[in-house]
Amino acid sequence: MYLNYLIDLLEACDAWDEVPEWVYEEVEIQTGVPIMEDCHGDAWLEQVMEVVKGGNH
Repeated sequence: MYLNYLIDLLEACDAWDEVPEWVYEEVEIQTGVPIMEDCHGDAWLEQVMEVVKGGNH
């Protein structure tokens, strides 16, 4: 449930730089998907969503 809240926060922001850093860190902890150094971006979120849908967290 907590992970769903974090995903909602990510999706609610219009730009990646609007997302607080702690949200990225918590998503990384919850999913194991490492934060991309250069860009958090859509590719990272896609990986996160794959993990969430797969229930591998």
